[in-house]
Amino acid sequence: MEVTETSDSTTVVNDAYNANPESMTAALRALVAMGQGKQTWAVLGEMKELGDASILAHDEIGRLAVRLGVDRLIGVGEACRSMVLGAASEGYYGGEAHYCADGDQARKYLLEHAQAGDVILFKASRAAGLETLAEQVIADHGGPVYPTAGEAQ
Repeated sequence: MEVTETSDSTTVVNDAYNANPESMTAALRALVAMGQGKQTWAVLGEMKELGDASILAHDEIGRLAVRLGVDRLIGVGEACRSMVLGAASEGYYGGEAHYCADGDQARKYLLEHAQAGDVILFKASRAAGLETLAEQVIADHGGPVYPTAGEAQ
């Protein structure tokens, strides 16, 4: 997980390098822990190589996001339709879960809805390309804040 604080106090967590049900679960739990008192976003892409279990696994991750208390979910890519539907079935009745066909749509949605100070997780298999989206969102929120020499640990 690469955690970046932006100049507008948005926290971007880039974990878009591999994904399976276990790592998605761990990332969602970490998001909730990091986001205490802040709006949390899970921008999730496809978990590859799940075969016949893909639809159910994506559905379960959407439901888990609701149960854990993630505020907003964006499912990116065709396989994530079932993730968004699972979240809606579990309790995201007011549009808290949103489907985007690709990273460009997800970026536009985030630009319209995410606010300074939010915590945004990006998690997917590498082939989904969400690490590029995470980098774009960091730039959209003013770029990273680097500690000064006196603050470095």
